[in-house]
Amino acid sequence: MTRHPFGALVVSVIGLMGFPVTLLADEQSCSIHVPNTAWVVADCHKEGSVEVLKLLPANVPLYGSEFDKLPTVIVAGSNPDEVLRKVGLGAANPYNNLIELPGYGAITRYSDAAGTAKAKVMQEGWKLLDMKDIQYVAGRESDGEGYSLVCSTFERVIGQRVVVVSQCNDFYEEDVSRLKNILRSLEG
Repeated sequence: MTRHPFGALVVSVIGLMGFPVTLLADEQSCSIHVPNTAWVVADCHKEGSVEVLKLLPANVPLYGSEFDKLPTVIVAGSNPDEVLRKVGLGAANPYNNLIELPGYGAITRYSDAAGTAKAKVMQEGWKLLDMKDIQYVAGRESDGEGYSLVCSTFERVIGQRVVVVSQCNDFYEEDVSRLKNILRSLEG
């Protein structure tokens, strides 16, 4: 049996070098950039003239719930109707076409968010398209309210493209701040 350690090493190095290049090529095909280390890119793809970017929180613990792993979705394109159709506000899903809410059967209340909540998330230059307050049923151990989630969707024209950002979060100060950071980072 003849061994070719040098040849195997060369093939391995070429294979390893090709892998990061492929990843970089995929990242470069995404024209939506969010320079924020609090998020990682889960997916970026193009559907016709519409580009869809899904971001996940970077530091979700292994024991994190489905709520902790909800994506922030950014949709961009030159045709506003196509962008809004892709987002699908008011679609069959509880919030929109791109964010699948966990525990759909456990939702007890789904309503427009209060005016004070809407005022809290407003970001200059962005239009708030929709904001919902979603209440889940309380656990068996609890006699109080269940888990609350706030979903909001913003729109803005940046350059020649319409950009829509959609996110669901717990609505704590830190959550609102991270959402506003994403909006500011997209402004250019």
